[in-house]
Amino acid sequence: MEPFDLHPHRIRYDNRFVNSPGHRRVRSVAPLPPEKCAYALARYSRSPDSIAESLEWVRSHDSEKFLESYYFQYGHASIADLGHLVLCFEGISELAATEIEDEPLWDGQARSSRYQDFSRCGMVTPPEFDPTQAAVYDGAARKLLAAYQKLHAAALERLREELPRPPEMEGNAYERALRARAFDVARYLLFLGVPTSVGQVTSIRTLEKQIRRLRVSDYAEVREIAREMAEACAAEPDCVWEAGGIREPLAPTLARHVDADEHLRRSREDLRRWVAQNLPPAA
Repeated sequence: MEPFDLHPHRIRYDNRFVNSPGHRRVRSVAPLPPEKCAYALARYSRSPDSIAESLEWVRSHDSEKFLESYYFQYGHASIADLGHLVLCFEGISELAATEIEDEPLWDGQARSSRYQDFSRCGMVTPPEFDPTQAAVYDGAARKLLAAYQKLHAAALERLREELPRPPEMEGNAYERALRARAFDVARYLLFLGVPTSVGQVTSIRTLEKQIRRLRVSDYAEVREIAREMAEACAAEPDCVWEAGGIREPLAPTLARHVDADEHLRRSREDLRRWVAQNLPPAA
C-alpha cells in the first residue's frame, strides 16, 4: 500500500467538489436572516453538501424547528454563534448604554462624546423616580448641561489661542479638530442620564445571554429595553438596505427563549445579604 503523503502541498483530498468544473476554494455568501444563516452553516458542518446546496436545503426547511431542537433542547450552543443581528438603541440613557455594552463578546459603537454636542440633548429621567425626586434630578441635570456648554466654549477659546491654525490646514478641518479637543475636555461633566445611541452586532448566542442579563437589571429602564429587544427579534426589521429586502423576523426562535436570568438575580441578592451581614455600613 502506498504510504499517505502528509506534505501540505501534495495532500490529495477525497472530496467531490475539488475537481468539479468552476470549483473555488473560497466562496462568499450574501447576507441572509440570522437564524437561517445559523441553520445553513450548522447543516454545512453536518453534511457533505456544498454551501450552495446547504442554502437550497434551508430554503425549503424550517430553521425555527432546527434551532429549537439542536440549540435550545440539545445544547449545541455554538450553532447560535453562526447567525448575527444588528440592533440599534436610540434615546437611551448613558447608564443603559453602559449596561448594554457590558458583554464579553460584544461589538458595537456608541454615540461619541468626543465629536458630538450633548448640551441640548436633554436627559432621561429614571422611571423609578417620584415627582419630587424627578424635579431635583431635572434641576441638577440642567445645571450640569449648562456647565458642560460653558466649559466647552472656554476650552475652545483657549485652544484657539494656544494652537493657531497651521497654514496648510483648511479652516473647516481646523475648527472640527479644535471642537473635538474641547468636547474631550467638557465631556467629563456629562452624567449617566444623558441620552445616547448605541449600535451593536452580536451573535444570536451573545444576544440571548445579553437579553436575559438585562432583564434582571436593577434599573427599570434597562429591563424595559430588554423586553423591547426580545420584541424586536420577533418582529420584522425596522430598517432595510434595499427595497424589497428582508422583511421577515430576524430571530423569532431566540425571542421565545430569553427569560430573565434567575441565577444572576439570586447571586446578586446573596451578595447583598453577605455585604449587609459582614461589612460595616458606610459612614
